[in-house]
Amino acid sequence: MLKIKNLLLIVCVLFCPFSFTHAKISTDLTWNKENQQIIKDFLKNNQEKGIAVFDADKTLWGDDLGEAFFRWLIKEQKLLNMDYTQDIYAEYENKLVIDRGVGYAWIVELMAGLKEEDIKRWATDFFKQDFVKKIYLPQKNLISSLQNKGIDVWIVSASNRWVVEAGVAWLNVKPNRVIGIALDVNKGVLTDSLKQPVAYKEGKVLALRQHTHSPILLASGDSVGDQQLLEQASKIALLITHDYNQNDTMTALAVKNNWTIQYFPLIN
Repeated sequence: MLKIKNLLLIVCVLFCPFSFTHAKISTDLTWNKENQQIIKDFLKNNQEKGIAVFDADKTLWGDDLGEAFFRWLIKEQKLLNMDYTQDIYAEYENKLVIDRGVGYAWIVELMAGLKEEDIKRWATDFFKQDFVKKIYLPQKNLISSLQNKGIDVWIVSASNRWVVEAGVAWLNVKPNRVIGIALDVNKGVLTDSLKQPVAYKEGKVLALRQHTHSPILLASGDSVGDQQLLEQASKIALLITHDYNQNDTMTALAVKNNWTIQYFPLIN
């Protein structure tokens, strides 16, 4: 009887609607039937010890949080020693064309000199205002189900660590389970020293392994930056696809490797 009750709890956590007092998260999205069964079977039958790892942007929510927060920092002129007559965001986009990892790191390096407490406050307010409605409810529920099964959940993102921490707080993930691109902090102020490795592509795995060597049971991501993480998953590699990448190389790789593919739309 106890096992039946536990199974019913898991199914309800994963698939039943949630009641949110302080947020309006869309309840329109659901797993497709095949993926729903794959996840249910995993939660019911898995006996192995390990962790689950998720990318953040466009994997847990339907937009790029790091880029959106960077645009806000520019708009509000929060970055120090910047020439705001120049198109700073265009310079970032140019860097992405050359090397995406360099571009992601650059917009974090521009935060040098800011007080960490200010960034945390801005990030918390920004996510609550603009991104709560973009959370993918099925992913939120999956994280809850994994945690209820005793599976430790980690977030590894190429966005700045502070804004990701603010976002995953809404998914009940603690800051000490978040890895993002970050600067060293000295006396409460961000320095110009970039933490290594940069959490992009193979850097995501390397950064994670600085904190835990537990086997990865489930990994979820949406882009080439997540390939190495997905390849580490022993049970479920969950690729989130969007309008723009239904037929891209990651989808082809997922089909080749028999990964789980789930379509969720981007949310503007």
